[in-house]
Amino acid sequence: MKWLCFFRHIMLVVFFMFTGTKVFSQTAPQQGQRDSRLATVNRHQQIDDILTRLTAFGFSGTVLVAERGKVLLYKGYGLADRQRQIPNTTATIFPFASIIKGFTAAAIYKLEAEGKLKTSDSINKYLTGVPASAAQITIMHLLTHSSGIAHEADNVPGGATRGEHVANLLRLPLQSEPGTKYSYSNAGYDLLAAIVERVTGIPFESYLHENLFRPAGLFHTGWRTEFPSRLFARGYQEAYHEADSEITFPAGLVGTPAELYKWSEVLYTNRVLQPTARAKLFTPAFDDYVNGWRVTQTKQGVDIQVTDGDYPGYQSIMARFPTRHLSIVMTLNNDAGWAHKVYDVLRDLLLEKRYEPPPLVKRIDEAQLKNLSGKYRLLSGATFEVRAANDSLLVFATGQEAMSALAGVDATVNTQLIDRNKVTTDFVDHVRRGDFDWVKSIAEFQAPEPFQRLRNFWNTMITTKGQLKSFSIIGSSPTRGQLMISSIRFDLEHGTEYWQLVWRKGKLGGWSINVSAPPPTRFLPTSPNEFVSLDVPTWKITRIRFHEEEGQLSFPAASGGQVLARKVN
Repeated sequence: MKWLCFFRHIMLVVFFMFTGTKVFSQTAPQQGQRDSRLATVNRHQQIDDILTRLTAFGFSGTVLVAERGKVLLYKGYGLADRQRQIPNTTATIFPFASIIKGFTAAAIYKLEAEGKLKTSDSINKYLTGVPASAAQITIMHLLTHSSGIAHEADNVPGGATRGEHVANLLRLPLQSEPGTKYSYSNAGYDLLAAIVERVTGIPFESYLHENLFRPAGLFHTGWRTEFPSRLFARGYQEAYHEADSEITFPAGLVGTPAELYKWSEVLYTNRVLQPTARAKLFTPAFDDYVNGWRVTQTKQGVDIQVTDGDYPGYQSIMARFPTRHLSIVMTLNNDAGWAHKVYDVLRDLLLEKRYEPPPLVKRIDEAQLKNLSGKYRLLSGATFEVRAANDSLLVFATGQEAMSALAGVDATVNTQLIDRNKVTTDFVDHVRRGDFDWVKSIAEFQAPEPFQRLRNFWNTMITTKGQLKSFSIIGSSPTRGQLMISSIRFDLEHGTEYWQLVWRKGKLGGWSINVSAPPPTRFLPTSPNEFVSLDVPTWKITRIRFHEEEGQLSFPAASGGQVLARKVN
């Protein structure tokens, strides 16, 4: 099997079959079934209520929550395949992406405990072709992401064999001196897998099967090719998308949350790893992220060990609270940012902290949704276009006041967004004139290549779609990581094109060319005239109310009061 099938995206997913295991005494419930073996019925009901409510907003996947060896909840939510209306269940298979790093580290520490290697050894003891510049890299440097090997180094051409992949990695220049700096690196774990093979003389995946999975009772963990595709969840990249946005299930190891939970339980015992090896697995070095795990504490001093993985269309997370013997495992087929936000909610519930339950969505008549549809205009001229779709309303915003209302930003942020619109207008004017030195002056990067590509993008657009007739700044909005995105619409002789500019701390951080029009915000009914949306990355809830008699809709303003828009058609 080719090397990239295993580590290009560093994916592990484990698949759990229930017959003959020791985790559950009987078959676990499928979607919608109540588990009669609950350790705490009340908690089960609370968790299930939260996840069921979130499903209305796009949450989808399979979740397992356990305490002291007893499962509180194990259930699928949402759809594994939207087009075919196939639900997620406890048998649905997902990718786990970078969670494999924790298994890789466990393999290394097991081999060290057996005297077959030392984590202090240089990698040139086990790998051939190591250049002098990389000779100082030790196995521990790879484990702790301090080798200096770039994260992107594993992006090699498809079809490379395992040996070719390792050779490619070793030829690349280091980003920093080994042992001096933490820098997350998939490629470093690629090399660890190669070292496991060199030391044991068997393929990496065979070693995991024989020395980790089988002793741990993970008899149904396997590679994607070992299981029928009908069991796989299709991945989706945003909270709300049509069925044709699905992502093809990726290659690699695959499975369900149950076997990861079994692995979590095994890590309390000596069945696979001896105490010294298990202690090393959870010992931080340069950063709290080490050996594939993030090792931290809550503000109240509760220990937490978290491993997670991301792949386009998918997210996965496993959290352990060793002093409380709690486990949370989620495998999701929607990468809108659900994993860590839902984990935060479940963590707070299990640790008996206060949490805000999601809004309860109600179904209303389709005729009522159509009555509310139409265009609504603010006094500034900004507009909302409201469309009925799938028991909800999709709201499209045009103009800054409308976009700010949807985002629920305060006056200070709104002023910053308005300023970005002005600079975006200047950006277009300078690009039209070919003044890319000005564009360079507002950018956070200075290398000439991006600006040459931008010039080429502009020229290609004009060549293929004709002269620019007009352009408009749709507006700017805040997004993840304190970034802002400004959207531009170009109307040309032979079509329309949309661009997006990304701003970071007032500087131009990049651009996306020929993108789709800004997506709508999906609002779900909580009553015939009240609707709510949930922005997953910020966990912000926005509410709108329709006043049918007056032909208006209203948003609560961040500064107090209301933002009113009147229906114009």
